[in-house]
Amino acid sequence: MRQLRTGGCVIALLGLLGLATACASAPVSPAGSGARETAITTSAAPSGAVAGHSQTGAAESAASAAAAKAVAEKEAAAKEHGAVATAKAGAAVKRADLFNGVSCAGAQCVAVGAWYYGITREHTLVEQWTGKAWILEPSPDGPKYSSLAAVSCAPASSATSAGCLALGAPILAGYGSHWRVIASPSDAADLDAVSCASADACMAVGTGSGTALVFATWNGKTWHAGTMHAPPPQAQQADIAAVSCAAADDCVAVGNYAYGLTAQPSPAYRDKTLAERWNGRSWSLLPGTVDVSHNDEFTAVSCPAADDCTAVGDNQGQYPLAERWNGKTWRVEPMPTVSSIGYLELAGVSCPAAGFCVAAGTYQDTPVAETWDGKTWRLTQLPEPPGGDLYTQVSAVSCASSQSCVAVGDTVPANTFAEVYAHGKWRLSATRNPT
Repeated sequence: MRQLRTGGCVIALLGLLGLATACASAPVSPAGSGARETAITTSAAPSGAVAGHSQTGAAESAASAAAAKAVAEKEAAAKEHGAVATAKAGAAVKRADLFNGVSCAGAQCVAVGAWYYGITREHTLVEQWTGKAWILEPSPDGPKYSSLAAVSCAPASSATSAGCLALGAPILAGYGSHWRVIASPSDAADLDAVSCASADACMAVGTGSGTALVFATWNGKTWHAGTMHAPPPQAQQADIAAVSCAAADDCVAVGNYAYGLTAQPSPAYRDKTLAERWNGRSWSLLPGTVDVSHNDEFTAVSCPAADDCTAVGDNQGQYPLAERWNGKTWRVEPMPTVSSIGYLELAGVSCPAAGFCVAAGTYQDTPVAETWDGKTWRLTQLPEPPGGDLYTQVSAVSCASSQSCVAVGDTVPANTFAEVYAHGKWRLSATRNPT
């Protein structure tokens, strides 16, 4: 089963509070919706500032005034986006901007996640990439906590306008500056991934309790929810991590299942890859996935056509894994790794056309991408976010074409970042955040 791994203990000097530590590669957000809480406790000093020894007299007054001004600016930004930050100058506050998913349709992309500041509750975060810059879009919140975990956007057609579906709490539908809360299926909390073949044909999948795998289809007006095919009989736990739909009646979902939890003499997990296919009426197991080690899992999938799907994940818990479905069989495609020491975790894959895929993830605390040219995978280290961030984690990638891709993620301290692929090269692209 998928597990959170510790990428090492990082130590930072945080405002006037002195030394603090954060020892997690992917901690869980307070919303519990799959978003990561990479937020840290800081002083009310301006973001990114490093404070020294306390000062007295005029210097102390100046510092206090600067802190108060910074808090006022944060409060103004929060109010502008529908929240009121109540943190006082000099008080410890939490802040975070998190990206959990991205989807590109044509030249434009939408990234989603969550943000919070001070003691206010968590809010939905939606940003749009226009091809030149990121725009912060207004998005509604739910009645309690709010966080978006995944998004899928379908391009405009002759019958429908461009539209996206964002999973989370709440579930949102919309595009650009027009997002609205829509009704949720009964098992919405279990849904983790979504793929839209069109604006009125979306498939969401996820993991229930034990070995239960669930799905829900959205036709633009209503949901139809159900249970996916059960995993193989020996499974004692199962996980569905991703889905991709080449058409409304042709989707592939991937994940893994575990068995041997009570085996003797060792209760160690034994993970096997899992794939299921939707034919428009029901789900069936897609046989033949290849397990190359005692611990294999799929974390993402992309299907440009019904007989062309690429699933990625990891094996032995630390090496990248890629397999391609040609409509009949699965075949392993060898992927390079940075080193035999450390973990390379692939978070997403996008194949906009046959013979081209991009998988993105993180090696230790470094963003990386693997590019498939139809014959081999090539590993690239992506530019690291500036500013001395302590940890970088890629959460998703989406490609509109073989010449245009966007990967998103966040860092410790909790800032979003985006990487844009164009003309064969990756570059950082400044995101726009509420905090």
